[in-house]
Amino acid sequence: MESNEEQVQPGEALYDMHNGFKPSFKDYKGREWRVVKNSLQVVRTDKGSRIIQELTDRTYTNKMLVCLNDDNFEQDIQAAYSYDGLRFGIMTLERVP
Repeated sequence: MESNEEQVQPGEALYDMHNGFKPSFKDYKGREWRVVKNSLQVVRTDKGSRIIQELTDRTYTNKMLVCLNDDNFEQDIQAAYSYDGLRFGIMTLERVP
């Protein structure tokens, strides 16, 4: 069983997209994640930040990949980012054991 510190929380920042997209990465707490194949969807819109804020009920910082749901019931999580008000990306992440 994971401790609360290891569980992902909605709105939690996982990765800075300033560093570029990577199919696998370690988040700020050292947990390793992998993007589920074919799950990344990118939409050209200036509403990405607003969508993320509404889904997480937290203030959003540009270009941060954030968790949209917690992992209490599933190992995979949904994560999203907004990039300069130009595009919105959403993907499924799986924890790498």
